[in-house]
Amino acid sequence: MPSDGGKPPATNGTCIGYPTAALFVRGVEITSAELTQAYHQFSSSTSGSASVGWGPFQLSGNYSNKQGGTSFSSNAVGNTLKIPGLALIGLVCHLFDKCPNPLPTLKDSDFTAG
Repeated sequence: MPSDGGKPPATNGTCIGYPTAALFVRGVEITSAELTQAYHQFSSSTSGSASVGWGPFQLSGNYSNKQGGTSFSSNAVGNTLKIPGLALIGLVCHLFDKCPNPLPTLKDSDFTAG
């Protein structure tokens, strides 16, 4: 079934909804000793063009195409982690009701051929 009409997190289906809006933040600064320590530990264990993320935030990464490329990296100073640029942190979605939602008078045998 595409959607059982349930609400997250208790919903099932192959297409439960579609995004209607995106949530962005710019120039994020987070003050947290625990987060900056975890960032330093994780970023020191990755190398090359690896992408580093924490929760909804992308902390470093690379992008390239035929015309060129770009890269960015966050910066941790003391207990403050600064994430440059624009970051997508979430989506607002429209959720489908039960779909398909046939008339209750129909039986399962009404849906089979022949």
